[in-house]
Amino acid sequence: MMKYRYYPLSTPSSTRLLALLQEQGSTSYELQEVDLDTKPSFEALSYTWSDPDTETVDDTDENVEVCIGEVGCLTITKNLHTILQYLSDSEQGQNMKKVWIDQICIDQENLEELGQKLGITRQAREFTKEQYLGSFALFLGRKWFSRAWVVQEAALSSKPVVIHGGQTFDLRALDCLLLVAVSLEKDDSGRVRHSELLKTRGAHMLRHIQRCRQRVLNVVDRRGRLGFLDILQKLSFATDATDARDQVYAFLAFQDEGIISIRRDYSLSTSFAFAMIAANFIYSTKSLAILGLVLGKLLPGPLPSWAVDWRKAQSTQGTRLDAGVHCRFNAACDHPHIPKMEPLAYDLQLLVRGKIINRVARVSAVTRPRSESAPIDNVRLTKEIENISNLDSKLEGLDEAAKTDFIKRVFAVLVAYDPGCALDEGEKDLDLTNLLFTYNHSSSIKQLSEYAEKSEYFETALKKLARRAGIVVRKRLFTGADKRLLGLGPTDLSPGDLICVLHGSRVPILLRSRGHGYEVIGQCYYENWMYGKQVDWEEHGADELNLF
Repeated sequence: MMKYRYYPLSTPSSTRLLALLQEQGSTSYELQEVDLDTKPSFEALSYTWSDPDTETVDDTDENVEVCIGEVGCLTITKNLHTILQYLSDSEQGQNMKKVWIDQICIDQENLEELGQKLGITRQAREFTKEQYLGSFALFLGRKWFSRAWVVQEAALSSKPVVIHGGQTFDLRALDCLLLVAVSLEKDDSGRVRHSELLKTRGAHMLRHIQRCRQRVLNVVDRRGRLGFLDILQKLSFATDATDARDQVYAFLAFQDEGIISIRRDYSLSTSFAFAMIAANFIYSTKSLAILGLVLGKLLPGPLPSWAVDWRKAQSTQGTRLDAGVHCRFNAACDHPHIPKMEPLAYDLQLLVRGKIINRVARVSAVTRPRSESAPIDNVRLTKEIENISNLDSKLEGLDEAAKTDFIKRVFAVLVAYDPGCALDEGEKDLDLTNLLFTYNHSSSIKQLSEYAEKSEYFETALKKLARRAGIVVRKRLFTGADKRLLGLGPTDLSPGDLICVLHGSRVPILLRSRGHGYEVIGQCYYENWMYGKQVDWEEHGADELNLF
């Protein structure tokens, strides 16, 4: 039979559904056009294109033809063919009348249709999952959980269903089951120190699917509402997509309300698509927060330094310094980024306003390329003090009180501790002193005489310290050229890099002079400048800086 020919959809809100027609014990298929605005009832199928056992997708010998009525045949992957056979034979499949399957319902050669998936998953009521499950841990390690599109498919579905063999169960039950299973891994102290389940990609995905569902339902817990940029940082680098552009496009359903600006455009090359994603985010939010994720380029191409290459496995800057809803840093004193014009598809320059406040003089030799098994070990305070002592002989002449104050300063920078005006000087010093005490005794804190009386306080301090210790991963200590202030910046920073306060950024930004413009190195922490009090914006205004 000849190849199936797709006809153009009637309206922008139209899509195709695969009708499963049961006739005399066999199943035939038919593609029908529907208008999503009429809210038709259907199921949406979520699956891996590749075989979950072989995890291959480009072997054409594994492809299978399926006939769409008597109109023509479509070539689909072997894994999808297996799923269709299962649906034809199972009770679950017998109850399905119409199904949306991206591989069949979208003309894969039509770039405009490829951007349709968001509208579909908002309408979906159910979807099927992996059919191969040997054990809970094995299931959580399946490739399906590494798909970028999984989060949207699960979080936007009102009733996400997993099919395992001949049984079905609610996907949301997996999240509860994970919590119960992890609780069984607690040691005698009641803490989970080494969880094999939490190391699986499925566990990572389930926890974030739940938070994304809460975002969709406008449920806010003690951690606050997960922002769109937080979702990208947590999930885009940790998931896979056949098309690199889908590393971001797969999460567009979670853009912040009122500022939806990024749209799928498969006509742009990957580099230009990534540049447009960054430009549109900056334009619509009037924020430069995305600069906390820039990490250089994975492959040669026209990607500007202010855009994120989402093909990389993780951010080389580590944790964003302005991440989370509880960030109080305010380096630009609430001055937003004001764009002069809407982003253009092939414009690789970004004009920003701000002030160059200093330059990097020295960079510490102590690096933290990856997270230690114990988060607190990332701080490496003793190593930093030894390194600074070798670079600066003046420290040798300090008395004990001055040395203690200096150590406290270094520690505060390494964990980005600066409450600003939120606490008075006495409270600030006391809190930092206790945090440093907890760090110095973290390995033997339960043996301290005061632990029994203040156990709850010390446990809270340890958790707070562990969270802050994560900030320093992939960062290095540096000193500024003037006044010898200390800072913390990305591993790639170098002496001579410029420390800037830019409109639209809650933290200072490191730039590197390149001819007539500047290259973005990343965010930094810089003593005394995290709240912008040093800059008199009204008197001096702001300079224009061209980033490329």
